[in-house]
Amino acid sequence: MQMIPPVKKGHGHLTLTPEHVAGKRIFVIGDVHGCYEQMMELLTKADVLTPDRKRVADDAVVIFVGDIINRGAENLKVLRWVRKSGAYSVVGNHELNVLEKGAAKYAWVADCTPDDLDYLRELPYTISIPTHDIVVVHAGLLPGTPLDCQEEFVMTRMRNIDEDANGQLVPLERTKDGGRNWADVWHGPEHVIYGHDAKRGKDSSGHPVIQEHRCATGLDSRCVKKGKLSGLFLADRELLQVSCAHI
Repeated sequence: MQMIPPVKKGHGHLTLTPEHVAGKRIFVIGDVHGCYEQMMELLTKADVLTPDRKRVADDAVVIFVGDIINRGAENLKVLRWVRKSGAYSVVGNHELNVLEKGAAKYAWVADCTPDDLDYLRELPYTISIPTHDIVVVHAGLLPGTPLDCQEEFVMTRMRNIDEDANGQLVPLERTKDGGRNWADVWHGPEHVIYGHDAKRGKDSSGHPVIQEHRCATGLDSRCVKKGKLSGLFLADRELLQVSCAHI
């Protein structure tokens, strides 16, 4: 069984400069969770790939909101495509889980190469796009806290925010523990695009939806739970989705 070194703290923060994104279509994709066929279907629908579908097209930027792996059937295939394609991704709780627990919990990790694991270790917590006033993060951000002071738990696991007896904000992972949706109390200045919150990725009838707030957009629409895989073009807010009902 392959042994995996401990998680390196401080994955860091990535900024895409104006020069890097100039003239390019920026497409952000929700939690894939190892669903390779649905990922490729969405990327093809968005027309952001080279003709051989192995790389992101020169006129496009593709960003994943984390949790590209686990739960689905083709985790390694997804990981290697994202790693080699020129796409970007932030780190999610499932990437951290793989690095912490390895093949002892996730059998597919036994087939990972050192390059695969190094890629996961180097994923940033956030990707900022100043030209669009956008920050991409897996779970969320704590209001009033500078980006470089945000905690790993907040960026990779938080769903709700509560206040303690002193009025300090407390991040919560489980919605049943109380508090409010963090995105309801996030007022910018950046617009945050995130994933992670599959429980809120459905409407009252159970249909998969994205989560739209004044200063945040959640793209986890329950792909691996027979919902949809969602992607958003930043320039015109065009939403594209593919069905995952047959998973």
